[in-house]
Amino acid sequence: MGKLFLLVFMMLSTLSLGSASLSVSSGHGSIRGDDFAFDFSRGSAYLNLGLLSYGDISSSGMVGVFADPYGFGHDFFPDVSSTGDERSGFVLSLGAFSFVFSTDSRPLTGISFRSEHIEASVMHAYGIEEERGFHESPDALTSFGTSYASLKLEYGPFRMLLLSSYAAEVGSRSFISGHISHDAYSLTVSLGSLIALYEENESVFGIRGSFGEDGFVFLFSHSIGHAPVFSEDYLSTESYASAVLKLGNIVLHSEAESSFTESGRRKHRERFSLETEYLRLGYDTDDGPFVIVDGNHISFGYEDGYPFVRLMWELSGECFSALLEISSEGELDVSLRVVI
Repeated sequence: MGKLFLLVFMMLSTLSLGSASLSVSSGHGSIRGDDFAFDFSRGSAYLNLGLLSYGDISSSGMVGVFADPYGFGHDFFPDVSSTGDERSGFVLSLGAFSFVFSTDSRPLTGISFRSEHIEASVMHAYGIEEERGFHESPDALTSFGTSYASLKLEYGPFRMLLLSSYAAEVGSRSFISGHISHDAYSLTVSLGSLIALYEENESVFGIRGSFGEDGFVFLFSHSIGHAPVFSEDYLSTESYASAVLKLGNIVLHSEAESSFTESGRRKHRERFSLETEYLRLGYDTDDGPFVIVDGNHISFGYEDGYPFVRLMWELSGECFSALLEISSEGELDVSLRVVI
């Protein structure tokens, strides 16, 4: 049904293309005009007609927050993106109200209201059939129809966020978060959990923050989850930190992420990089060292354990442009853009 809607909307939009551009490359294409956009890529699609849009709905907005309340985004107004987890749906925006409808394997509907200091939303996700293990908690499954609600109060540097979820078979689960920011500093503390929307979110407490000016920014987050069924000695934890330092045309970037699984296994990854206009080099604890040199028509270096070379040729005219890319990995990509 979603693909049928997309086909109809695309046909309607082509009736008044006006000034538009058509771009096609390997596995991807797009048509864009003054008041519409249509992208498709390897089975996924994105459509924006102003008031109505279609695409991935789980990357931001109420769906993204209810799926992962401990994430960095807390804007409940529904939105779509052309890339993401491909949990597709429609978003209809009408002034202060916005509506979301899912077309993926778990149907859902929701409405959000936004004003200067208050933002509220309600959403219902229908249950999908799945087997439940003997030791699995009901609130970690998507088997049951679940209702979600949110209220965000924001005034000046302060923000309070309240979330709730309810399923008749499970009961209710709630989440609360407080946020304060001042100049280049911010701090957020969160507590609670929700019934799973797509997959289990084990966090029950989290803290994150940031500080820095234009030349330096530091972000950090840490969350603690439920105690596991078979090993109470371990908690599920996740930590992340990132720092960016700009020195003229040079950018130094470092990030680290670590998790402690329920079985007691620790996962840790670090990445350091130095970037200039034409050079990027650094080290990743998972993928090893990397050096990448970018030129106008050639890029080469060492990445993911292998050396590589990529060549690019560009041809352009008054109403079109074409780009050919060949790499030492055996990849060939041709991109064509035509202005109608």
